[in-house]
Amino acid sequence: MELGSLVKVLSDSPLWLAGGLFLIVMLESLLVVGYLVPAASLVFLVGALAASDPVLLLPAFAGAAGGALVGGAANYELGFRLRHRTDRLWPFSHHPGLLERNQAFLARHGAVSLIVSRFAKPTRSTLPAVAGMLDMDRRLFLFGNLLSAPLWAAVWLGLGLGAGTSVAVVLGEAGRVALPFLTAAVLLAGFGWLWGRRRLRRGLPSGARHWRMVVILLVTLAMVVSVLEVMA
Repeated sequence: MELGSLVKVLSDSPLWLAGGLFLIVMLESLLVVGYLVPAASLVFLVGALAASDPVLLLPAFAGAAGGALVGGAANYELGFRLRHRTDRLWPFSHHPGLLERNQAFLARHGAVSLIVSRFAKPTRSTLPAVAGMLDMDRRLFLFGNLLSAPLWAAVWLGLGLGAGTSVAVVLGEAGRVALPFLTAAVLLAGFGWLWGRRRLRRGLPSGARHWRMVVILLVTLAMVVSVLEVMA
């Protein structure tokens, strides 16, 4: 199936859209693999596409919020069950200082740290596991997880929706010609920013950095091609 056809299928099938976002966001929330999945960027792009098709918003929100919720809970259980073996898992096994910083941040801010960490890529997939490792009260973790998951989904979808709506208003009918190029410029600029982030350089080993950048680049190119086909 061509990419353009796949985009149309997802647009016409809310359940597929919700399920796809659920899986992607859940994977990004998990320890070990989370760094390699650019879920926030995808949720943002779905929000932008929803500017022209509001029907996508509800299933997209349900899928993104559900994936974030389940991923966070799974990470907590992983940390709780492994306890003192958590430091053997990547990225903690390669960056012991990362584990110590997560522990200190959690001890200082409690449930609030779960909300804050949801919006920070380096800690989104690590802090819940540390919370489980430290045997954080389950009710307190549940409160933070239940609050942060839908909030995260709403923020990224809202940002994408606002961006998509603004572009449509500013460009009007001319946007059918200009929007693909504007989309490509914005996405590639975001890719460059991600490439140069200091935290990413310090927080990941070189191999993981390279794989993450490859994934982001492929997603960027795929979305640009999709927009070009939809606008054609």
